[in-house]
Amino acid sequence: MKVRELSLVLTLLAFGAAAGGRPLDKPNFTGTWRILQSRDASKMLVVSHRGAKLEVTRKSFAMGVTDVRQSLYYIDGETHFTEETNWVESSNKSRAKEPVSQKVKSVAAWHGDTLVIESDEIREEWRLSEDGKELTVTTGTAKQTYRKFSERIDKD
Repeated sequence: MKVRELSLVLTLLAFGAAAGGRPLDKPNFTGTWRILQSRDASKMLVVSHRGAKLEVTRKSFAMGVTDVRQSLYYIDGETHFTEETNWVESSNKSRAKEPVSQKVKSVAAWHGDTLVIESDEIREEWRLSEDGKELTVTTGTAKQTYRKFSERIDKD
């Protein structure tokens, strides 16, 4: 291989590593997202998207109880078995439930600029608006739109 060709290959590899393995034109879903369809913002997603790794915490709030589900996906089009953890948070200790983990089979892959996640019997399509402020997650026929929060919403 000529020095020029080797240099080009090494440069392309460096750019790929800098992008964390995710193609440069693909959206990054990192952020805290609240559902738009509900006046009380009863659903929230907290997403960490680094390279081909997507960590999602889903929270649903109702009557003083928070249902929480944490999931992990690898966006590479391959089948993975990862742990999904569920629990219930409540100020009323009798309504709270300890975390329960289970192995979940999932496949996550890019279809254009849409992320498709298939796990067990659920299929989700994730799409980010052009301005990056709205995330639309479609599950079957249900479509939920979330707005990204730039300010801190947790209270430490």
